Formats: sequence, C-alpha cells, structure tokens
Amino acid sequence: MMKHIVWVGVFLAMAASPVLAQSNLLRNASFETAGSNAENAYHWELGYPDQDGAKWGSAARVDWRPFSGSWMGSIRGTWAEAGNDGGWWQQTTATPGQRYRFTAWFWADGEENKWTAADQGMKLEFFTAADQLIVEHVYRFFDVGPHWVRKAFEATAPTNAAVVRVVVFASDVGGSGALQFDDLELIEVEESVGILPGPSSRSTGVVISEIMYNPPDRPDGKDLEFVELHNTTPFTYRLAGHRLSGSIAYEFAESDALEPFGFLVVAKEPASVESVYGISAVLGPYEERLPNSSGRVRLRKSQAKNPQSDAFLLEVNYSDQPPWPLAADGGGHSLVLARASYGEDDPRAWSASAALGGSPGGPEIPAESVYTSVVINEFMAHTDPPDYDFIELYNTSAQAIDLSGCTLSDTVNTNKFVIPEGTIIPAHGFVVFYEDPDRNGEPPPGTTNFHFGLSSKGEDVVFRAPDGTVVDAYRFEAQENGVAMGRYPDGANQFHELLEPTPGAINAALWIRSVVINEIMFNPISRDDNDQYVELHNWSGSSVDVGNWRFVDGISFTIPAGTTIPAGGYLVVAKNAVHLMSNYPGVLNSGNTIGDFGGNLSRSGERIALAKPDNPNLPDQDFVIVDEVTYVDGGRWGEWANSGGSSLELIDPRSDNRLAANWANSDESEKSEWATIEYAGVLDHGMLPAETAIDELHVVMLRRGEVLVDDVEVRLVDGEIEQENRVENSTFETGLGGW
Repeated sequence: MMKHIVWVGVFLAMAASPVLAQSNLLRNASFETAGSNAENAYHWELGYPDQDGAKWGSAARVDWRPFSGSWMGSIRGTWAEAGNDGGWWQQTTATPGQRYRFTAWFWADGEENKWTAADQGMKLEFFTAADQLIVEHVYRFFDVGPHWVRKAFEATAPTNAAVVRVVVFASDVGGSGALQFDDLELIEVEESVGILPGPSSRSTGVVISEIMYNPPDRPDGKDLEFVELHNTTPFTYRLAGHRLSGSIAYEFAESDALEPFGFLVVAKEPASVESVYGISAVLGPYEERLPNSSGRVRLRKSQAKNPQSDAFLLEVNYSDQPPWPLAADGGGHSLVLARASYGEDDPRAWSASAALGGSPGGPEIPAESVYTSVVINEFMAHTDPPDYDFIELYNTSAQAIDLSGCTLSDTVNTNKFVIPEGTIIPAHGFVVFYEDPDRNGEPPPGTTNFHFGLSSKGEDVVFRAPDGTVVDAYRFEAQENGVAMGRYPDGANQFHELLEPTPGAINAALWIRSVVINEIMFNPISRDDNDQYVELHNWSGSSVDVGNWRFVDGISFTIPAGTTIPAGGYLVVAKNAVHLMSNYPGVLNSGNTIGDFGGNLSRSGERIALAKPDNPNLPDQDFVIVDEVTYVDGGRWGEWANSGGSSLELIDPRSDNRLAANWANSDESEKSEWATIEYAGVLDHGMLPAETAIDELHVVMLRRGEVLVDDVEVRLVDGEIEQENRVENSTFETGLGGW
C-alpha cells in the first residue's frame, strides 16, 4: 500500500506537463514472464521471442523483493560468479523528433550485504535503420539504497533515428549485494516534464529546492537573488512559525503555506523576480543577502512548547568552490536540488540549473542540447615557450557536433573567445585551442588560438553553448609548470594531473605523485580528537623533501622546513603528536611524527588536500596540490573506520586515492591480545519443564564485529571443588562438533 501511495504522488506531481496518452512501449516491463529459464525474462533475452532485447554479465531475473508482481530484474555482485558488470536492454521503433521518458524503480542492498559499483545508471540510445548508434544519453545515480526509489529521465530522438533502446547497467561491481529494478517504463511525451526533487531530510517533507546566490549583474539593475522551497508531499504545508536564517533572515506569515507539490519563492527583490520571470506571489524581501563566495540557508520552525526557541529543519552550506557547481557562481545559472537523497547539505545533491536564470516557482526542466555531449577534457595552464597553454574539448557522443558560436573563457561571467564558424568536433574526437602567443596584438593565422592566458596561480576554464548556457566549467588551483590536467579516461567525471600533455589525442594516465595521503584516522573509537592523524607515504625509491608543504583544506598545518620522508618511508601528522606517540610506543617517535595540526578531521567526511610551493624559493605562495582525498563516513569508504577501531588505509599507494574502492578499513585482527573473561554466579534464572537439564551455552555479541573464542569452560563449583569442564570440544580441535 505504501509503495502504491508514493507512486501515485510522484505521478500526479509530474503530470502537470502534457504527456501523450501512450501505453508503455516496453514489453514484459516487470519481468513477470520468464525466458528460456527462470533467470531470463521474455523480451529481455535474444531469441525470446526476437532480437530486440538481451541481458549480459551478472544480470538475472529474481523474485527477492519485487516492487510489484512476483519478479524483477537485477544486476548482482561478483558473488554470483558472472563477471564484474552486467545489464539489460530492450529496444523498439523510434519516431524521429519524438521525446521519450524512461522510468524505473530501483533498490540496492545495504548494511552487511552492501551493493557497490564504480558506475551504474540508465541509458536511452538511438540507432539508425542500419543499426548504427547515433547518440546515447546516460543518467548515472549513486544514491540508491535499501528502499524503492523512482528514477526517470528524458531524451529526444534525432531526425535520423529508427530505433530507441533502453539500458540499465552497472560496471566494476563489488562482491556483495545487487542492484534491483522493477516496473520499467518507456513512454512518449509531448514536451519536457519538470523534475521534482524528493525529500532531503527525515525532519520535513519541505526541501530547499533552488538557490540563486550570485545572479549576473543586469543593465536594469534588478537583483534576481532568491531562495525556493518545494513541498514534496501531497498535503498542504503550513509555514506559520517558520523562518529562513543563516546568511539571510525572513519570517513567514501566519497565512503562508506550500500547496501539495508546490513551490514558493522568497527573494531579495520580490518585484524584480516577478517581473523578469513572469511569476507571482514571490515573498520577501529578506534581510541581508546571500554571499557570492559561500553562505548558509536554514529553514527553522518554532517549538510548540517553547515559542522562543526553534529547531533546524534544513540547512545548506553552499560554496563557490568545487565540488559545488561553478556555473552558479555568477555564470547565470542557479543551484538546484538534483539528488535530494544525499541530504541538502551535501554538494553531491546539487547541480547547476539546466537553463540560464534557473526556474523559480516551478520544477527544473531537463535541457535538450547537443552540446551537453562535449566536455572540457584537458588543459595546461602553466607553460613556458615553446609550450603554450591549451584547452582541449572532447565529444563523448557518437555523432559529430558543430561548435560554431560556442565560447571559451577563463572566467565564468565573461565570454572571451568565440569558436570560429565551421569548427566541427568529430564523434568521440577532440578539438584543441591554443593560447595566442601574441594575444595583445592581432591574432595569427589559424582558427584554434584563443586570445587570453590561463593563470598558473589558478582560475576557471569555461565552455559555453552559443546561447550562453554553461556546458562545462572547472575551477582549478595553482598548477605546476608543464603539467597538464585532464580526465582519465577521456570524458571521465574528475580532473587529475596527467603523466604528460596529449592535446588532440587520448589522454595519458594519471600522474600519481610519490608522496600520497596513505592513512586517515578521522573518527577514533575513543571519540577523542587527540587520537586523529593523517599519514603520508613516500612510495618512491628516493627521499623527498616535504619542508614547507602544507595542508590547505580539511586541516591546517605547515610541515617544518628540512623535513624529509625517506624512500618507502612514512610521516604521521597528528592532532596531538605527544599524545599519539604515547598511544603507539616503539612505533611512533619524533622522527616520524609531527604536529599539532589545526582544526579537526570531520567525522562525517571532508576534503583533505596536501600542497607544496610551486617555487621552493617562495615558500608562502602558489601552492600546487600534491594529493587530495574527499572521504565519507561509512558506506563505500569502510564502516569500521567510522568509530569502529580502524582507520582508512590506502590499498595501493600508486592508485587513484580519490576513489572509495581504493581504500579499506585497517586490519586490526593481528593487533589484539588474548584476554580471559570469567564470570561466576548462581544459575538461578529460567526454568525448564519436567526437570530437563540446562545444557546450552550461548556466546553472543552485542554489536557487529569479529571476536575469536577459544578454551571455553563451564564448571560447577561445589564448595571449593571445581568439577570437570562440561563443554565438549571446548578448544575447537575437532571442528565445530557440539557447537
């Protein structure tokens, strides 16, 4: 019943935009009908009954916990011994120019059987009549857990499309659990349907759904700064007693309310927002203003028993620094709550709005642009002749794209270079633009020179569509001379230093520096911050001078001048060095442990960044990131490191330590000592019928973990005489007999 209620609520909320009266284009969408065997599904298996569907790898039809009916689809972990990836696809005839919406319900195992995957999501692929891929649209998500959630996205068929294919996929899966899905749907829609976020907190069904904190300056002087609230429930939400606080201050009136699935905008200049966006009933003005760098928005509610105090319902601490979307920092876009299940204060929950100006007072409308397939793929910002700065674009799609009129810039609020007419980026290909060596004069012949320089001290690199929409943007810090930053492999989500520059070609592998953040104790079992530390490791064959290196994010500490880490050696940076050395006598000493660092390691996760001066002769400026880690408490980052007695340890120092899969809980099993636990007392609890003997011993744990047990004894004490041990096989020498 609860699943049915949730489904109806979401459907009604999205039905505000026109939808064609179409039935589901997918067949056997709930996997109820088997194919050649129980693990295969009819219409999802080649040859059953046609060639329009299939599965691969670890995919299987299962009956574990279907959302509806008796069966569902799944992609299983490596425990299934069917490889480390898998998926399902089904295709049908496409109508050129038609817009399609692909929807499915998802569940992922959690807790002890937690599902993990390096990549997972849904695809809409369009093919020609000759079965050639034209373009694929990918919707990735990593916020699915042990509860059913609905995922949906849309795409429009190209003019030469003959076939549309839906795909559910996962790759590099972990050893446990499964991704499960049911009630897949492919329908035709007349126009883009607004995407409504779900709840971001258990405290309330209201969300802070959009923030315009740095709107561009306008010739008419109107200030379009605003905050938007959204009601995710099918019930009217009264705002009496609520207020916004943090960087701004606003108290709602007794009559203010959010209608079911409704939106409410609060602005710095309500009349300006109403006139520019053509909406009404904008509240405000609020006091103060949203900072353009970083700020806070809170929704608070007064307590019924104590009206003088109120409670936090929601809190967003936004920033203009990565991983927060750069396009919202004066680029004309707003922040929109795109993945609410991360929680409203997690930057992963937010995206830049699809449209310039955002969508105050209504849902986010998905963008449909060919340019979204083009990404900034590589750049170099610190060069000396004969090398020059460059920006490389990469086309992730299977069709060539005309970039005429698109722009490049080193700042998010100004277009500095217009890409010339006739510039075509081939399918899965590259286009490179170099710095004009004489950018103060006339541009030299050729069409691939931009007339500005990228700052070696750090700034932005921005790619816009002809209409001004920010397609891709990246804010970088100080760069080392001759080192390129790029995505690996091409088109990947993150930027990293590369082994060598490769403009116009496949990117080189990641450059992993010889000194890495190797271990993090962020939440010790003692709950004492004095036990926190960060360990550095030099995996190279030569000693490394780390003097004047410093932590520039997460914690603050400058390593003393003259400090070196020997080849294969370690250096521990402690919250309280003297205290930590007393915890590990004989292991830590003043030669390998330094401190005390400022601040604390967040127990909920944060970014830690280690940097070095670009010029050793200028030790206090232009710090180049040597290594960085953004860890999270639990989940894919290891449960036992979160106050369970373990630390986070890097599995291989030569791996990309930004990825959770390359970290593990420290192994504490060899660090414990045997302890004798003994208890004596009168056996006076419980009663068995007919004088049946009490002959069972239960050894239990009060929480999850691992305990070794040996030499178990139960003896009756008669006066001062102990009788023989009543536990057979008490030393487990004969296996588990008797246990």
